[in-house]
Amino acid sequence: MFKKCAAVFAICLTLAGCGISQETYDQTATERDALATQVAELQTENDALTAQVAKLQNENNTLSSQNTALSSENAALSSENASLKAKPAAEPAPAAAEAAPASAAAASSESSSASTSTEQYTYIGNINSYKFHRKSCSTLPAEKNRVYYATRDEAINDGMVPCKRCNP
Repeated sequence: MFKKCAAVFAICLTLAGCGISQETYDQTATERDALATQVAELQTENDALTAQVAKLQNENNTLSSQNTALSSENAALSSENASLKAKPAAEPAPAAAEAAPASAAAASSESSSASTSTEQYTYIGNINSYKFHRKSCSTLPAEKNRVYYATRDEAINDGMVPCKRCNP
């Protein structure tokens, strides 16, 4: 429609004797056609960019869904990790039972069974702080908070961390 209006205007000016020559009219028409071509190219580029934005939004939605799934998995693993760390505190009796297999003898001779049970184990863990120590460490926990381990790996696998004083 713009082309028709411009052409009619040019013809009117020429007919009215406004002094626009055919050469000027042709040059204006050429410029108008060049601008129309540029507009068409920009529209094509805009359409391509719009399609690219839509594709990126789809990718973003997919990644958001994956992120949500990973967050849920992370929360489940954190919960499982917390329950595993709480395990030594929640179940001190089995660890103490492993540490003192001669618990029947403890009733008759408490001092001899205590020395026997601690001699079998190299490391002593604290169920409150989750740290483990050498038997010779000056910061050993109270007897009720102790868990005994034969190896360093056993203590670490049970969620314990080494004491910074005795460096077991």
